[in-house]
Amino acid sequence: MGTGDSRRVNNSVWDVETSGLMNSRGGAGLTTAEMMDPDMLGLNGLGGDPNWVLDSGRDYPRLNWEERPGLIIPQPVIDWLDGTGKPEDPFQIENADQLLLLHKSSMLCNKHFVLNADIDLDPSLPGRIVFRRAVILTFKGSFVGNGHAILNLQIEGIDRLGFFGTLSKGSLVRNLGLENVLVHGTGSDIGGLVGYMGYNSSGQVLNCYSTGSASGENRVGGLVGAIWTTNLEVINCYSTGRVSGNEDVGGLVGEISTFGLPNFPEDIRDIVINCYSTVTVSGNEDVGGLVGRVHRPGMAPDPGFTPWTPGLILSKGVSVTSCFWDIQTSGQATSAGGTGKTTAEMQTAGTFLEAGWDFVDETANGTEGIWWILEGQDYPRLWWQPEVDVVEQVSLPLRGESGEMILGLGRLLTAVYSYSPDGKYIATAGSLGAFLWDAETGALLRTIRGHTDWVMSVAFSPDGKRVLMGSDDGIARLWDAETGQEIRTFLGHRSYVLSVAFSPDGTRVLTWSSLEDNTAKLWDVETGQEIRTFLGHTSSVTSVAFSPDGTQVLTGSGDGTARIWELVQPEPPQPPGPF
Repeated sequence: MGTGDSRRVNNSVWDVETSGLMNSRGGAGLTTAEMMDPDMLGLNGLGGDPNWVLDSGRDYPRLNWEERPGLIIPQPVIDWLDGTGKPEDPFQIENADQLLLLHKSSMLCNKHFVLNADIDLDPSLPGRIVFRRAVILTFKGSFVGNGHAILNLQIEGIDRLGFFGTLSKGSLVRNLGLENVLVHGTGSDIGGLVGYMGYNSSGQVLNCYSTGSASGENRVGGLVGAIWTTNLEVINCYSTGRVSGNEDVGGLVGEISTFGLPNFPEDIRDIVINCYSTVTVSGNEDVGGLVGRVHRPGMAPDPGFTPWTPGLILSKGVSVTSCFWDIQTSGQATSAGGTGKTTAEMQTAGTFLEAGWDFVDETANGTEGIWWILEGQDYPRLWWQPEVDVVEQVSLPLRGESGEMILGLGRLLTAVYSYSPDGKYIATAGSLGAFLWDAETGALLRTIRGHTDWVMSVAFSPDGKRVLMGSDDGIARLWDAETGQEIRTFLGHRSYVLSVAFSPDGTRVLTWSSLEDNTAKLWDVETGQEIRTFLGHTSSVTSVAFSPDGTQVLTGSGDGTARIWELVQPEPPQPPGPF
């Protein structure tokens, strides 16, 4: 299905292999083998339908009147999820394999789910993928994160992209985090958590956040691409990272459009409440630090707008209430909603308390304790996120129940790590910078800060004297491991630097990037000059490595290929010498 409303496509599948297409506005994409699998067809609504028969493993479903060999497809058995999917007994999601199967199970889109663990969807891990459409294409049920996060989700597709493609009528998403998400679309309605919150629908997104990148053409937001109704609410949410697009681009929400039907409420309705964004935002038209565009009360439709429903009118109002964005990190002085503040003001509790936000350890604004803040050092966090920045306070190693050393607590601290070549030191990195630890005692030796976004990769030089870091700010930096001083900056990528590596002799470094970039680059360590760019991958480069002798580079990509590149050109043949 090329265009249209995905909510109106039910119990439908297509073959991603024979069609050559990984995207569709509706239905579920299956492999050829899955198209002949009664279990997979049953998970997409064809089970128990007397109109269809299947010769399992040999043929596609056939209409009963064709009189082809086969049996009626049985109803699916959901034995890979605990629970029944009802509100009082939701399905329990424990691992990535369950999410990957849910991705291909459209008949479960109106069920109820609880997330019981953080789940890493990094496509470089075994069995993971770069998604070509939303993880859950259209969702009509409830999804409770339980204070857990989906990590390293990567999507490259067309439109309505995010963990949820479309949130439809009656949907509820709460207490869920998306961390280091990379979502790139060539079309519209792109967000880290939700692509599109649907026309003439109702639902809520509560106490959620998204960190990472979202990019597309139109209606692009750090958390939600587009909200098209007055019956949806986004409350107590935030976004960090980077967002880019052409039109209707916002740090939290790309566009809020209140085109509605005559039975919509006549009064002004709060839609986005108690939310903030620190996202770096770039675009060409209708670009805002928090919201790119809002159709406000009394606004006329765009020139040439033709109602697609008889009697369609503008709803009477929409309100973005008690929301903020960072004017420094966003690069945006204006927004279609919210209030712009400096970084210092955004890291001050008083900014939010005065707006009525409910914080832990105060009762004037409520007793639920929804937010907490590390005053002067960080932005507000939701109550279920780590309550302390252990790395700033720990002086002795902590021990887990099995005796393992704990260098830091919480997802806000550690995203990646690396041992020094001699095994004496450990470098960890994440949202607050990078940290050098004593591997034997667990003592914090040094804090390294300088990147303006998440540090996503870290590597020691072969002699252990230098540390190389790549960041979501698009820059790789080289540091002195002993002093913590910056030595050199490697500039040239157009997107996030997600991995770094030293050559075996330490004279060159590799960096790789994703989404808009899709390249790996080779640099001279001493000069910081770019030596070579490796072009050819058609999707994000997900890993890089030098050969042991340093003469070759191996790159892996979401396009399904790994490539070996020669660094040393063979010498041309020499003419024979005299006898």
